[in-house]
This record gives sequence, structure tokens and C-alpha cells, in this order.
Amino acid sequence: MSVFAFGDSGVTATIATATTITSGSGADLITITGTLTGARIDLGGGSDRLTFSGPGATATVTNVETVSGGTGVDAVTLGTQITSGSLDLGGGNDRLSLATGGNTLTATNIETLFGGSGADVVTLGTAPSAGVVNLGAGTDSLTLSAGGTLTVTNAETVTGGTGNDVVTLPTAYTG
Repeated sequence: MSVFAFGDSGVTATIATATTITSGSGADLITITGTLTGARIDLGGGSDRLTFSGPGATATVTNVETVSGGTGVDAVTLGTQITSGSLDLGGGNDRLSLATGGNTLTATNIETLFGGSGADVVTLGTAPSAGVVNLGAGTDSLTLSAGGTLTVTNAETVTGGTGNDVVTLPTAYTG
């Protein structure tokens, strides 16, 4: 078990693997080079960036404004709501689960996305070729910035992008 706890001054660190990473109010830049399984990462205040450059990561991420993935399969759960964030999980069959409460973010290279219980506002930054989006409860909105092919449930508003959009609604929509 590897635990890293950083102070409030902000840190730039490259870590092979960890089970817990915490930081304070400074702006942090953390890169994970190895495989993570069940990690808990809370970077506190500040404008924080987390990069998974290893073969894959499974982590609960809190208080991070920018998350980048590598070529492996990443499964990221947001521990708290994000009000202005960017998540690009890179290559692999990646999954993102949003926190309870309203989330506002741009999601790129994420094949499966699950919303929380609040009003989520999600923009897909790239065109998915076979994505699945279920935004859960709340009055949710999804914007496809570059088109794509995906299955969407529990989104009250879907806005197409600049490319060709193929959206499948597996349940009847009323309203």
C-alpha cells in the first residue's frame, strides 16, 4: 500500500502506483506511470491536473479539474461534483462515473459515461464511435461537439455537433 500526502504549497510529482494520494490547497500536477486499482485521489483546492500514463487505472478522483488518461483502460469515478472540468481518458475502453450533484464538464475519449443524481451538463469533446451515456437523475444536458454514434438514456436535452450524429434512445422519450 502506497500512500502519498502532500501539503498546501502545490506539487509536481510522478508516482509509479498508489492506493491513496492527498494534497492541499495548491495547484498540483500529478502523473501516475503504473497501474492503479481502487485508488483514492483527492488533490484538494487549487487548479489540479492528474495524468494516468500507465497501462490503466481504476480510481475515485476528488477535487481535480483536469484528468488525462493513457492508452490503457481507465475507470474513473468522481468523488465530488465538478463544476468546470475537462476529462480526456485517452485510448482504451474508458468509463467515467459522475459524482452526486450537478456536474459540468467536457468529456473526451470516454466510451461509457454514467451521470449522478443532479443536473449534469456534459459536452463530449470527440466523436464516439460506439459510446454509451446514461446521465441518471436530474435535468441533464448532453452536447455532441463533433458528432458521433452513441446510445443515450436519461438526458433531457441532446444537442448535436458539427459532425454526423447517430443517437439511439433505448427508452421512450416523453415531454
